[in-house]
Amino acid sequence: MQRVMISPVDTHFVNGSYPIEFLLYYPGRIDTDRLRSALQRVSEIFWPLCGIYDKSAIRSLAYSESDLISFSDNDGAFAAEADDTAVLKAYQHVAPHPMPRLFHLSVLQFSNGTVLIPTLNHLAGDGYSYFLFLSRLAAATADPGRKDGDSPVETERILFNDFRFRSGKIAPPPRDGECTIEVLPVRKALIKQEIRAIRAESGVTVSTNDMLAARVFKELFRKQPDCSFGEYSLTIPIDVRRQVKEMSGAFIGNGLMFHRLTVPAEQLQMSSLDELALMIRESMPEISSDTYRVYLSGLEQRIERSPVHTLTPYDPDRGCLVTNLSLLPAGRLDFGSGRPERICTLTVGRHSAAILGGDEHFIIRLAY
Repeated sequence: MQRVMISPVDTHFVNGSYPIEFLLYYPGRIDTDRLRSALQRVSEIFWPLCGIYDKSAIRSLAYSESDLISFSDNDGAFAAEADDTAVLKAYQHVAPHPMPRLFHLSVLQFSNGTVLIPTLNHLAGDGYSYFLFLSRLAAATADPGRKDGDSPVETERILFNDFRFRSGKIAPPPRDGECTIEVLPVRKALIKQEIRAIRAESGVTVSTNDMLAARVFKELFRKQPDCSFGEYSLTIPIDVRRQVKEMSGAFIGNGLMFHRLTVPAEQLQMSSLDELALMIRESMPEISSDTYRVYLSGLEQRIERSPVHTLTPYDPDRGCLVTNLSLLPAGRLDFGSGRPERICTLTVGRHSAAILGGDEHFIIRLAY
């Protein structure tokens, strides 16, 4: 049995909240025998993603196909042209709840192809870990003879201090009620134009993510039914693997810093999108091993003095969270029948937003 203690960042998800879940539609039928074999092989390497949470640690279990993968044959066709809201309503509860392991793969066969719904408990890892695992699984399914996917990954999560989470098993949260989903397309050319205009006026170069996050901040503040507390927060998860030398591209886990910007409600209401983008850019932290160590230390202090149920990435009653998913590695998710024709996120958190990429537009999916 292998075992690894969870990190301070992992504690945000210790009750199973905010699972990472996407729907991948393939017009070509995926070979399920190859997929079964590949999952058994790749899960041994990515064992923390396929284990269980127990006594403040993730531990491995013997491989069990019934725990990790399920199959469903459907007589009809998958509605590939359905909008995101329809897809979400139809498929967001396919994965078992609660899941036997930290990962589960649902395979749905249709007359016009295959749908995969991989679901990862966020405690086990972040979006980078999720797609690294899926890309290795896809390569091993498409070509069982490939060996490059067998390279090891980094499973140790405690980077600096000897952190030990003191709580045991936490009851999973109830499923969220129905959220309103709103989709906002934003032209990529418009974002570039806005960035150039801000640079010309202020001398500051804001990023594409700054501009899109500003829109999310403004829109979800408007959807907030009660702002009597006088301020509103924007939380942005930042992947720190490139800046923290103790990590590498092979690190699986939550290699994240949750950056929060809090703005008085009146100021947020009066600010333009350009002004909000500048606020976001100027608030962004410098990230290095030293600053990340300080961030984790502060998080450990919060964990020591806070009830477990408050250890969440953001408070949906006082703010919002935005995740940029515009660079999904669709090209590395070929399971032998071609790349996915449709990728749709099924993760929904109240007052959250996902930014997705398109040919000429960014797609902002709001949930409130």
